Amino acid sequence: MSRTILFRFIIFVFLFLSLPVVAATGGASDINKPIMQDSDPNTANYFNNRRALVGPACMVNSVFDGVQVLEGVKDLQNICNEDLDDYATVPSAVTAGVVASPIISIKDTHCYYAGNTQAGFTICANSNAGLLKLDLATFYKIQFYKDGKAVGEMKSVETEKGITGLGLSLLTIPGTSMVNKTFVATAPGDFDEIKLFYCGVDVNAISSINIKYAFVGKAREYTITNNKENGIAKYAQEQGRQSFNLEAHGQKPTHTALEESRNALIDEDLTNSFVVSAVLKIGTSLPVTVVARPTDEKEAFPAGTEVGFRFNSVSALHLGVGDGATITLYRVC
Repeated sequence: MSRTILFRFIIFVFLFLSLPVVAATGGASDINKPIMQDSDPNTANYFNNRRALVGPACMVNSVFDGVQVLEGVKDLQNICNEDLDDYATVPSAVTAGVVASPIISIKDTHCYYAGNTQAGFTICANSNAGLLKLDLATFYKIQFYKDGKAVGEMKSVETEKGITGLGLSLLTIPGTSMVNKTFVATAPGDFDEIKLFYCGVDVNAISSINIKYAFVGKAREYTITNNKENGIAKYAQEQGRQSFNLEAHGQKPTHTALEESRNALIDEDLTNSFVVSAVLKIGTSLPVTVVARPTDEKEAFPAGTEVGFRFNSVSALHLGVGDGATITLYRVC
């Protein structure tokens, strides 16, 4: 049966950058470790993109706090390597009589981060997994540390909502049935380490968790539109790029004379849309393609950028997470 879906094409951008190498020496309250912050671009040590805690400066500092849990731990080295697509599998171990059981902590040995900075973990699960439907605040919390000492109390995890109101954490990994989900908390003070705790009462509710990496900082989100507040011009300004030219087409990133106009996908108005007819779970929809052509001859969006669509459809509410849509990326010369 053919159903109608209203598409308002929006691509959101997370730029996950490896941490810079900076001079530092070990020890408590190291004066050589900068306190990085992402709240004021006019203040020292500002970083303007979410950072994955990966690379030589970062390490897995503890697993289960010394509790011997060997069965189920797999590919632990993947959490701090520079491949943001792989993951480690870690059991959600529960210690008898303990309200919150530690799972894993990640430490940055070269930087502190200012209080009120967001930080968390990116995990992935099968699109049909029960983990995607649970109240995460019930099962997981994050504790912040500085030089090995706890900073404030444990914080309940949150799921992110972006400028479009779209849930940013449910992103299907291309070519698989896996879906990303983001655990986020805001630090009550300066920190250099974050630890994930499992607080579930029912050990059978979540037997294990796939952790991709830890991160710090806000996810910068932009629409690939001509909207003045958060469109492509804002992206270019904040990322130090030159201007972009936007186009909206059909199946391929080139325009044909007989195509219906899709300019509603890229204009300044974020409330209009382009209507397509889709045969859900059976056929394929009329494709829509948005092209962003940079004038500085650089890649439009670097590797590690996450993209997606915002759509409005009553029928789409019946789809499972990750079902019914495919995103194809192009490099347009």
